[in-house]
Amino acid sequence: LQVMPAQNAQAEDFDHLTMLTETIKSEELLTLPANDVLWRLYHEEEVTLYDPQNVEFKCTCSRERCAGALKTLPDEEVDSILAEEGEIDMHCDYCGNHYLFNAMDIAEIRNNASPADPQVH
Repeated sequence: LQVMPAQNAQAEDFDHLTMLTETIKSEELLTLPANDVLWRLYHEEEVTLYDPQNVEFKCTCSRERCAGALKTLPDEEVDSILAEEGEIDMHCDYCGNHYLFNAMDIAEIRNNASPADPQVH
């Protein structure tokens, strides 16, 4: 357990729960079902056990989002990258996808930029 910052009002409760948690043995953690562990540790406390939910990996990156990011860069910077590299390679660190933009792609992005698009400085 780890206490969250700026929660001083709950420090006593946290200390109490920490003491209870320290009473369980390693072998019990490895062999008992989760419900039994919770009951052994906190049966005198009010505990809410939520239904399990599946964890799903889903990245929200897209070519369109990358194009939107390129719109926010100064034209000179984008042109400089194109001159040096020949294309712009945007890499999503979350899912590993690559999005390549050449000079024609950049021209299309610039032509499709509406005057209402916010400009970031």
